[in-house]
Amino acid sequence: MIDQGIPLNTVGVFNGMGGVVAGLCGTVIGGIVVRKAGAKNGMYLIAICQAALLAVIFSSIKLQFLHISILFALFVCEAALMAASFVASYSRLMAFTAPHQPGIDFTLFQSASAIAAASLGATGAFLAGKTGYDTVFLISVMLSLAALCLIPFINSFQKKCL
Repeated sequence: MIDQGIPLNTVGVFNGMGGVVAGLCGTVIGGIVVRKAGAKNGMYLIAICQAALLAVIFSSIKLQFLHISILFALFVCEAALMAASFVASYSRLMAFTAPHQPGIDFTLFQSASAIAAASLGATGAFLAGKTGYDTVFLISVMLSLAALCLIPFINSFQKKCL
């Protein structure tokens, strides 16, 4: 956002207030989606929405269609979808926990998620500095599509394990 000339204090207020509101809304939406569609289908639905939104963000950056209100709206939606995805993925991961140690298994899943988020976030920041944000969002779109392709394999793996 700063690259687009948005003042740092505006970005800070946006990230602080907008991120909290988007996170809370996304958590509620994620809960509703999981309750209505189930964790497996909810995770898939939210992943489709995330891939589509990342493609829109990539296209907006690539086409330089970056009006500040559109940019803010896209990133608020992304933050909400991220929160919804946490609800769906953690609900889904609970199906993989052992009945005698669900707390330990969930902690391991969450720790792996945090390590992946930190390492991929740092990698994305490094790549953005070297190649630009458009490249990072293109990679994000491709990884999101790859994740969508992996979900059926994860579902079949779970069926074999249970």
